[in-house]
Amino acid sequence: MARSANGDTGSIGHRRALLGALVLWATSWATGAHATETADWLGAAYYATSQSYYDISFETVDLGRAWRFGSLLELQGRLGLFHSQGERLDAPYLPSQSSETTGVTFGGGGRFYALQLRKARLFIEGSVEILYTPGSQQFPVGGTGINAFLRAGGGLQYQLTPRLTLEAHFEYAHISNGAGNVEQNPMWNGHGGGLTLRRSL
Repeated sequence: MARSANGDTGSIGHRRALLGALVLWATSWATGAHATETADWLGAAYYATSQSYYDISFETVDLGRAWRFGSLLELQGRLGLFHSQGERLDAPYLPSQSSETTGVTFGGGGRFYALQLRKARLFIEGSVEILYTPGSQQFPVGGTGINAFLRAGGGLQYQLTPRLTLEAHFEYAHISNGAGNVEQNPMWNGHGGGLTLRRSL
């Protein structure tokens, strides 16, 4: 059992290293390439679980920089705060089932503008990030303090002024440490949405 656990830990570490390298490469490529538009943004979102055996929700506050190439494609660098609350309902063997914790998120994302009207744009986007909850603050409880945080969805962007836009978005989210369907990986799945204010540079 010990050898198997070590093998799982090594595999998880390799996946995290690969994910981090991919995010760094995408962000550095975007900053070095010739973007037609650059923007900073601030967003807040709320997510609820879709799993009947969890009663866990969380909020995020995200800061980001976006680089748009042409009229359709955009790459993003992301940094955020994360806070969760609620309980696992499937783990009576744990000393506590509370999954309340606070952490940080960082990574990258991409966006495709599917339709552009006079002042509004419809978009599809996704992101790949790392969620880090320091110390013994695991998410969910019984899992680990370092997880992959994936989001995919879409939304509507509306231009308020020549440099300021407001966005509303809805997306599906997945949090997992990459170990597969094992006891030490109580993965979280759900959906949510929020608002983002963006300023072109």
